[in-house]
Amino acid sequence: MFTPDLSGLQACIDDVKVASLDTDSGPPEPTGFPSLMQRLATSRNLLPKLFQASTADPFISSLNGIGEAGYVQTLAADPTREGTAGLLLDIAQAILQKGEGYSPDATNAFLEVVADLYDGFLSAEDRSGIKMPERVIVPPMVKWGNPDFGPYTWPFDATNNFGVRNAVVSMPPSNARAGLMAWSALGHETCGHDVLHANAGLQGEIAKLVRAALAKESTLNDKITRLSSYWATRIDETSSDVMGILNMGPAAAIGLVAYFRGLSAGAGGPAKLRRDGPADDPHPADSLRGYLAAATLRLLGFSDREGWAKEIDAQTDRDVGAGNSILVAGKKITQEQAKTSARVVAETIAAAPTEILNHHSLLDIQDWRDSDEQIVADLCSALLSGNNPSAAFQPGVYATHVVAAATTAALAGAAAPPLLFRRMIQILKALSSRNPTWGPLAIVHRGGVVRDFVFISSRHSEVGSLCGPPGP
Repeated sequence: MFTPDLSGLQACIDDVKVASLDTDSGPPEPTGFPSLMQRLATSRNLLPKLFQASTADPFISSLNGIGEAGYVQTLAADPTREGTAGLLLDIAQAILQKGEGYSPDATNAFLEVVADLYDGFLSAEDRSGIKMPERVIVPPMVKWGNPDFGPYTWPFDATNNFGVRNAVVSMPPSNARAGLMAWSALGHETCGHDVLHANAGLQGEIAKLVRAALAKESTLNDKITRLSSYWATRIDETSSDVMGILNMGPAAAIGLVAYFRGLSAGAGGPAKLRRDGPADDPHPADSLRGYLAAATLRLLGFSDREGWAKEIDAQTDRDVGAGNSILVAGKKITQEQAKTSARVVAETIAAAPTEILNHHSLLDIQDWRDSDEQIVADLCSALLSGNNPSAAFQPGVYATHVVAAATTAALAGAAAPPLLFRRMIQILKALSSRNPTWGPLAIVHRGGVVRDFVFISSRHSEVGSLCGPPGP
């Protein structure tokens, strides 16, 4: 059986730790309402056309509506910047940082990755025969800042309070320079929270299915452990993990393990997945997320899935420790109960048909196959051979493949994470330059630009898949 090469795992954990200890907070908070409005107006004209209409124009209009007095009052009412003031300032920073050229290469790379993650679940290409979302979801804007909060998202439900039609995804400024594993975790930040909400009622239906499936598992002793409630009430975060893996494959799964270990070490703890899942934490316990990642991989379509899943199970087992229980919302469960519940949850979220998706599943929309693994292998060679942005122009290459390749190469110890990080950014930047989403037509989802053929000739079948966008 295939066994992943994780020779560079410790170096990746150390890279996350170093980035987490970097206190750079990015551009300062805007000072003064008139100055902010002038800067926003200037930056607006420098944004991709898509973001002018979806983000800048409604946001500027909202600020004009509340005026300087409303702006000052909003900031004063939220001194910790965790509520409305934090949201306001983050939307402003997303516009200003893109317009004023803050870390331009990393910002363009960041935008390309999150747009690709959205495209994977929301484009017409991937939803062929499946109900399209009722809500038009524009790819997120991105920003750098708030390192103490780590990566996070303001979903479109929140940004719409300012009339904005897209989410804002934030990463610590250090991740514009280092911390490769944080990029492999972007699927969590960008897939579940908004994509799950794109079809009205989908989140609730999946939560109900998860609750029912767990309650039926006799080995879970649900009346005591309450695992059905524990997982169902964390469906947003849990689905985000699953959907990120559906879109980026094993790199997202093992990257999650390395990322959490590095963050734990940076916070002064052991470099391990935590066994405690507090009741007030909207995320499942780290160890449960490790088992969930392994269980999700087993559902995917690529040949090496079992080897990757066994390795991630083993890594999680090591952090939990032999014979140790896991604490979920104050209740102890065994490792076997943790694995069983994670398997049921993964199967339900990824593979259970839902009424809202016309009796299709999320796995019907997005899967990771051997063809994706081959693209990643080719990109690994390009990353190791030097700065080769032309690798991004091969048919079928997407931003998630590039991040997966850099992650895989770093975990295998093929090169140091900082070197691979820099080369990844350059390839993503090159990929961004050809994405019609950022061009004058403002294509919301490039995967929606596909031809439907009445007849497939042998000539067409020889040049590659007709499901994806045409090659260069």
